[in-house]
Amino acid sequence: MEDKKLIVIDCDGVLYPKEKLPTKEIVCAVRKAFEKKGISWEYVNDCLVEFNKSGKKGMFNFITTVARASYVGVDELSRQIAEEMDYSRIAPNPQLLEKIKKIQKKYEVCIYTNNTKYHLEKVYQRLFGCSFWETEIPAFHIETIKNKDVYCAKQSKESVWFLSKFFAVNPENMMFVDDTISVLDSVREQGASILFVNQNFNLSDALDYIEQISSNKQRICRHGRTPFDRMYKRDSFTQELF
Repeated sequence: MEDKKLIVIDCDGVLYPKEKLPTKEIVCAVRKAFEKKGISWEYVNDCLVEFNKSGKKGMFNFITTVARASYVGVDELSRQIAEEMDYSRIAPNPQLLEKIKKIQKKYEVCIYTNNTKYHLEKVYQRLFGCSFWETEIPAFHIETIKNKDVYCAKQSKESVWFLSKFFAVNPENMMFVDDTISVLDSVREQGASILFVNQNFNLSDALDYIEQISSNKQRICRHGRTPFDRMYKRDSFTQELF
């Protein structure tokens, strides 16, 4: 368990640029799906009030709350939301898949999204021309981990524990490649290494950087010496990247 390393790669904004499917359009797709299932926006707002009181978090948990309150199947609603999204601007990128597979020869690698399996499937079909279960790269989605009646995001302690058991890797030997600050904050607190992806440092750059670390057999200190530190303004880090 000590020697194994795991790279956890996000989907939205990492596998493809966020501007190809912005959050605003995702919210619009959710609204259209609600309307097609006969769920009024007024009723959705009422559900939001109750959802906030429950202490639950996350878009999918909210969608689940609305679906159950409306007697609509959660799976059915998730599928409809994916159908309402326009994935046509996500350009095919088979080279990226090959690059991920190259890294996989040295490290354990997985894709993990806080979105649904239907969304992940659509993204894979556009990017790689195949289903996410057809590649040799494990892929997980928001429905992977559930604690009681709450679906757990990938940055949750439950999900990090799941990854640790699934791959037999300690959190200290995980690296999360993500574009969401709150995700990176959370997993960093649990001991994982992190790489921040944005328009100036995309996934391809991040994989090159990881390859460089591996090839040079470096242990690079997280103290202003990584691409992450140059773009992510937080306190200095002292732990080492693997």
